[in-house]
Amino acid sequence: MKKYFAILFACSAFITTTSSAQQKIEKYCEVHCSERAFAINSVKVVFLPGKADSLFSFKDTTIRANLENVEQFQTITDVLNYMSSLNWELAAATGVGSEHYFYFKKIFDRSEISTP
Repeated sequence: MKKYFAILFACSAFITTTSSAQQKIEKYCEVHCSERAFAINSVKVVFLPGKADSLFSFKDTTIRANLENVEQFQTITDVLNYMSSLNWELAAATGVGSEHYFYFKKIFDRSEISTP
């Protein structure tokens, strides 16, 4: 009888943990910073989510609005600190001359993403 209850408990624990697990989705965005001519420590920042809006749609519209706020910053350090405060992780960075490209990623639950 004890074996029966142990097996039943193990099965129910497995079903509970696997059914509550949510599917995770990685999303990426790009931030382009270009140094302004004749301005010390000043950059023009452009947020680039990608061309396909359907791939970067969230149920919570404040997520995208917060990301678009990155364009208000004047220095690269402020941009990196702001994205970090939003829990976006720097995935890659590259630059050519006065142009700097930063690629960020974040893992979301499928429930946070809008599906077309």
